[in-house]
Amino acid sequence: MDDDSLVDPRGKRMLPAIYCRHCGRSGWAAYSPERDPAELNVNPDKIYRANVGTENKRVRAFIKATDKEVEAKLRSLLVLENDRVRPFDPQETLSDETVHVLGDVSTTPEANNRAANDRCPACDTDEGIRFLGAGLASLASVAITQLFARDQLEPNQRKTLLFNDSVQDAAHRAGFVANRSYAFSLRRLITDRLGDTPILLHDLIAELAAAATEGEVLPAVVPPDLHDMPEIDEILAETTTGSPRAWNLIGERLAFQTILEFGLRSRQGRTLELTGTAAAEVVLENPLLAADLARDAHMKVQSGHIEPQTEERYLVFVRGLLERMRYRGAIKHQWLDGWIANAGTKRFGTIWGRRPDGMPAFPRGLSAPTFVRDRAKKGSEFDGIESDQGWMQDWASRCLGLARGQAGEYLSKFLPILAAEHVIAKRVAGDGSTQIYGLQPGHIQVRFLEHDEVADAGIGCDRCSWQQTVHPERIDDWFDQPCPRYRCGGTLSVRGLLDHNDYYRHLYLGKPFRVVTAEHTGSLTRAQREQVEQQFKEGKRYNDPNVLSCTPTLELGIDIGDLSAVVLASLPPGPANYIQRVGRAGRKTGNAFLVTLVGRTPRDLYFIDQPLSMIDGEIIPPGSYLSAVEILHRQYVAHLVDLAARDRLPGVLPLPRRASALFGETGWLAGFVPAALASRSVKPFLDLFGDTVSQSAADDLRAFAVSGLAEAVREAEQSWGERLADLRERLSLIDAALKTSQDDADNQIVKRSMKAERHAINKRINEIGSQSAQGAMVELGLLPNYSLIDTATALEATITWDEETRRGTATITARSANTAARPAPRSPNSPRQHLLHARLPARDHWAGRRHPEPAGVGTLAGVPRLWVRPHLTGGGGHLTVPAL
Repeated sequence: MDDDSLVDPRGKRMLPAIYCRHCGRSGWAAYSPERDPAELNVNPDKIYRANVGTENKRVRAFIKATDKEVEAKLRSLLVLENDRVRPFDPQETLSDETVHVLGDVSTTPEANNRAANDRCPACDTDEGIRFLGAGLASLASVAITQLFARDQLEPNQRKTLLFNDSVQDAAHRAGFVANRSYAFSLRRLITDRLGDTPILLHDLIAELAAAATEGEVLPAVVPPDLHDMPEIDEILAETTTGSPRAWNLIGERLAFQTILEFGLRSRQGRTLELTGTAAAEVVLENPLLAADLARDAHMKVQSGHIEPQTEERYLVFVRGLLERMRYRGAIKHQWLDGWIANAGTKRFGTIWGRRPDGMPAFPRGLSAPTFVRDRAKKGSEFDGIESDQGWMQDWASRCLGLARGQAGEYLSKFLPILAAEHVIAKRVAGDGSTQIYGLQPGHIQVRFLEHDEVADAGIGCDRCSWQQTVHPERIDDWFDQPCPRYRCGGTLSVRGLLDHNDYYRHLYLGKPFRVVTAEHTGSLTRAQREQVEQQFKEGKRYNDPNVLSCTPTLELGIDIGDLSAVVLASLPPGPANYIQRVGRAGRKTGNAFLVTLVGRTPRDLYFIDQPLSMIDGEIIPPGSYLSAVEILHRQYVAHLVDLAARDRLPGVLPLPRRASALFGETGWLAGFVPAALASRSVKPFLDLFGDTVSQSAADDLRAFAVSGLAEAVREAEQSWGERLADLRERLSLIDAALKTSQDDADNQIVKRSMKAERHAINKRINEIGSQSAQGAMVELGLLPNYSLIDTATALEATITWDEETRRGTATITARSANTAARPAPRSPNSPRQHLLHARLPARDHWAGRRHPEPAGVGTLAGVPRLWVRPHLTGGGGHLTVPAL
């Protein structure tokens, strides 16, 4: 993208758009250099790459400030001026052209940590900032959900193809569409069980569990990641009634997902609450008593002056405190017992790796359930009431007029009172002293919002863009009270923010539906592709796919039955490809629903402006340039190999199966080359082309047949030998290092690393020798590549962890260099292996559910780094990208 395309007609610099998935506000992102933070790097490529790499702490979010925030002269206000940012001057004259933003470009450790954790400058919540409009996967998911959920296809026609340009896109979008559709289907089931009377969350969970036992509902509401478990698979396939353990696992997962829907993820995306479908709240059986308790605790604060508040203010303080706990996911479930016991200090072994069976993972970078603790705890991710910079004290200060120190004292007195009255729950952490506060599912009630109630159920801040869904019966409790957003000085006085015609609200009004995705790409074997095609065509089993996320492998020549809809998740290369892809639908009736999703490249924008150029453009018949000499060389060698297979090349056996049989004095090529040079096969080969090969190309091929073939084979054998020699040299270096290494405790860690690396190298040598002879000759340039156009990717991932030694903390690096498919994760043999498996990418995010296999341990230039190096077959070369 050139500089001119990054400036709009008014001269304003165009930056990548961002939004917060917690508060919904939007703005821009830029790269802030450490040396001169105010001088921004606005190159989108630099910003995107830094955001997913080691420089993510330098990518800063700038949220557009509201007029009320500018008038209030907030401390975090900045002025964005194209490629630089400056502090806001309260004395300056305001102009409509001035772009005011909330942000921070300082280089302090705290600021760097906030940026690395994607903290929103507006709501001060981690893992909130995301790039806007960067995902065709979301649009594809919406299109497919619309087709399947809104009865726009006949029941026997509810299947479609999702075309992509690469194996990686096909794999990612298959997983994305399946998981997103599962979330929508679960919300439909929840909505179906809600009524106009309130229902407690644990009662709702019981209703959902009962409904899920119905045959057609169960496969739609069991998440895809449980389908791989044999006992769950048998239940869904109706081949067994299932064991109590399996049904309990299904019930616990359904309960956990429901808790997330009305807790941690209630404000992330198009949820039931934010779309005006349902209203949830923490129950206060006696609001007046709660307000009295808040006032009594307020009056008992020892330090400083105390200003009594109104009953309404005390009540909204309590409600805000309880709703904050709910939004942050502080809701009890047995799967969170370990997380609560360590007070949120260690994800591994509790909510990440080695977590309870069936529980979704919460790795670093994904917001986790956050309870409330009563004291400081090193490394804790829970909300602490002791922090004068935290939300808890900020809320108490703004509602009750307390100073920050007073707020901490007040909260330490009030939370135990709420626990004693059973308004909230309390538990002691594993250290025996830290008090953890949260909610039980029975503390929360949910009710459906009727059409005529939706408009009155939304309330928002008059300063920032905060909005929340409150049942109309509770609106008066919140109206004109402080905004719950961190450090916002506005009030909740804006109403009518919800629309009963919201698209997603209507989407959630229906029965659960089933979307099962599968990939159809060149990275699959022929048998795998044929199996996927048969399952898609027949659709007999619950997990037979009804959405194929495919590459051009399905453009032509394969019978996948009759379709009524096709979704193109990228713009095809040309009109011929477009016709082939959309022509997959409507063959029986002549009618089809076709959706094409495009990006923002200049080429995409051209076809948006001129769609008929693609839809009805000129189709150029395929052709080939037969005089390409390098291709002719490979085709001639293939012709000779074919003659050997037909026993028409005297003295030469058919091509061996393994590459290890090709080279050396007794190798297959040693006999093949003399026979090929003496065969005089070049003339019959050229006769196959008639007059289509130019004279110069024919002369070049004749010279190749006389002497060039032998030289090409010699170079290929040399390249093969150099590859193995390099690996064997690495083995020698490791062996020498092992011999000279001391046997003390610290060196044992290094020796284990080197031994694991040695094992990986030996494995790679064996793989090279055992690969197919045809594949080796293709890779070495002797044979043409007849593969499908997709490029398979082998991933080599490296991860690090810290291990305590007598001399301090040592950083250990582990490398994975295998993407072999596995039906289910193996049971690791040691805690460290368990760590490797837990930190490697989830299987569903890789093509064909292939999972990187831990294969070696070592260091990377003495610097702990996390990286992936794909090896692209058919194209060669290496590409380094960030991982995990």
